Amino acid sequence: MKPIIFLLSLISTYSVFAQNETFAYNYFSDQGVEINITEETCSDIKYGIEKQILIIELKNNNNYPVKISFHKDSWYDNKCTSCNSNSKEFLVEEVLLPNSTIKGNCSPEKKFLTIFKKMLNLEKVKQLSKYEFKNINIEKVNQ
Repeated sequence: MKPIIFLLSLISTYSVFAQNETFAYNYFSDQGVEINITEETCSDIKYGIEKQILIIELKNNNNYPVKISFHKDSWYDNKCTSCNSNSKEFLVEEVLLPNSTIKGNCSPEKKFLTIFKKMLNLEKVKQLSKYEFKNINIEKVNQ
């Protein structure tokens, strides 16, 4: 019985620490739409890459579809690398179905919903110092 109690307490302690490693917060909320940010560590063992990224989550709390768009500005070592850029790489445009959520992840397919933060296994590499979403626009989509 004692080993089971010890194991359960060890697992619950580990879960508390694991949850503290990641942060989450609401970046924007208006017209029934939310933009939430979380931090995630991505590892690619095959290529020896370990990095931190910010995950962008778009949430539509409305009972109708909306189109959301904005420009991602990112500063690395206090220098903006995307400001005033017209590249689609920094533009997010997405139609969200009613009461739906989409979010980025470590896979390349959802890269538009992420912001690179830093490499964890390399030194002397630029790190994210600041980010902003500019020109956030929300439009109701006619069905």
